[in-house]
Amino acid sequence: MAIAALGLLVSSCHRQPIQIEASVTPLSDYQSNDGSIAISITGGKAPYSIRWEDNQTTAEISDLAAGRYIVAVTDARGYLMLDTIEVDGPSCPVCIDNEGNSYKTTIIGGRTWMTENLRATTNSNGDNIKFYQNADSVELGFLYTWEVAMDGSAIENAQGLCPDGWHIPSDKEWNELAKNLTNDTEVENLINPFDLVYAGFYNGDFQNAGNSASFWSSTKAHNNVWKMHFHKGLKKPFRYHEKPDNAISVRCVKDEES
Repeated sequence: MAIAALGLLVSSCHRQPIQIEASVTPLSDYQSNDGSIAISITGGKAPYSIRWEDNQTTAEISDLAAGRYIVAVTDARGYLMLDTIEVDGPSCPVCIDNEGNSYKTTIIGGRTWMTENLRATTNSNGDNIKFYQNADSVELGFLYTWEVAMDGSAIENAQGLCPDGWHIPSDKEWNELAKNLTNDTEVENLINPFDLVYAGFYNGDFQNAGNSASFWSSTKAHNNVWKMHFHKGLKKPFRYHEKPDNAISVRCVKDEES
């Protein structure tokens, strides 16, 4: 009986190792840095000491960017457990055009944008269209005149060459995007989240590739059309008008849910 009792005592003193369970909230969009992590701890011996890599000591941390976060938990006996917890960016849909080309997307200011330049060679009816390709570079996409980009429409927010459920951004939508993108951010730093590439433009020949990028809006400006223009030499993008016969890049924005 004494041996059995001793065995029971030894068994009851054995403690489970420290275990960390994490509840993670991903970012709502790439501009918000509103991710969070909340951890719960079992095993070991309470109380526990918590320390994150930035020296926070609470079980919940917030206002996080996407990325990996390391936490160290030490129990009352000095046993240490390290864990790496990942906060994801927003879940974004893949945009696929009628030719099967897929485009990465991101959420900026609550709207879903393509983060690659359009590279369609046909319209929604499957008809071949006129486009200009500056060198053999897929990432630069193709350049289109405004009439081709809009697929013959002159209506603001027209679908144009964009896939179903997407449209050519209006001047207002571009201005909202630029405001969200460039809040204390220089154009040089827009590789993320917008994946900006400098495709230049075409007006009889290719110009300024590697230095500037222009994108059609669906909003007319008298005889011209409003565009959003980015240049390596400037800190901010700016709104300008473009002759509709010139060819520039296209990015599509997802239709809002009705």
